[in-house]
Amino acid sequence: MTLNNEDKTIMIDNYVTKAEKSLKTAILLSEDDYDGAANRAYYSIFQCENALLLTKGILGKTHKHTHISISEVFVKSGELSIDAYKRIQRVQSIRDKGDYSGIEFVTKEEMEKSISEAKLFLNNTKKLIAEFKLEQEK
Repeated sequence: MTLNNEDKTIMIDNYVTKAEKSLKTAILLSEDDYDGAANRAYYSIFQCENALLLTKGILGKTHKHTHISISEVFVKSGELSIDAYKRIQRVQSIRDKGDYSGIEFVTKEEMEKSISEAKLFLNNTKKLIAEFKLEQEK
């Protein structure tokens, strides 16, 4: 599927809006549902990843494809640090624990870390997207 710049911009903005909503939901859930909050924090990051990939004309197909593409495109170019990528993986691991473990729950500390990482990633995503939009205007 080939996207024109207008479609890309609309989709990017929609993913950022979804990421913001997921983060807000994570914060709301943080009082008493650590698993749910970690899930929504992870999805905030995942939606940011999809927005970033669209700036390069890439549509994420699966979670795995999206994460690999982020590494191959943004980490290799230096636009995202390897540390940022490792933090994405840690948040995913915390989310997986909360969603799929039959014996463990996400701890308060893990949930708080996930939300903190999601906030940071959302802010960094917005900066990168602002740069992309400036380039598009030229």
